[in-house]
Amino acid sequence: GFFVFVVGQVYSNSNAFLVVEKGLGDAAASGLGMAFFCAGGIVMGLLYGKVASIFGKYTMSFGFLVVALSYVVNATAGSIAMFYVGSALYGLGLSVVMPQFFISVGSSVPPAAIGLAMSIATCIQNFGQFCSPYIVSPLTGIVGGLESVAAFWVAGALAAVLAVVVGVVNGAKK
Repeated sequence: GFFVFVVGQVYSNSNAFLVVEKGLGDAAASGLGMAFFCAGGIVMGLLYGKVASIFGKYTMSFGFLVVALSYVVNATAGSIAMFYVGSALYGLGLSVVMPQFFISVGSSVPPAAIGLAMSIATCIQNFGQFCSPYIVSPLTGIVGGLESVAAFWVAGALAAVLAVVVGVVNGAKK
């Protein structure tokens, strides 16, 4: 949960900078990107059950791969239309990861402890949200280039690593 928001918060923190630094648009264009993110989330809300039944225990890994793809699309976007595609992909991916995370938390404890487990998970996610810039910013300095573009590359790489780690962990479970 911590790393869901370390990776996830990069979009919220950096999308406006990305749009402006790459010359794709202005603050209004960035705001519309947030709308495409929300639209992707709504679409995945309608499709989540089917996606979860197809990917089974690898559903969260699939979601992280879509998030990683969204960050790559946004980092390489040469037009505002591609930025919107990346934003919609981000909404799709995050809307797979988030419910799957809470389903995993709820199913890992006895019924009497679900409320407490969800509370702890939410606190850990919020702490990840707070820590995101402190973890991602030093890594963007290593990548170099435009800071917002580097942040998207770092977040995409972290999401890809999380996809593999979660896949290996879930694949090892019996």
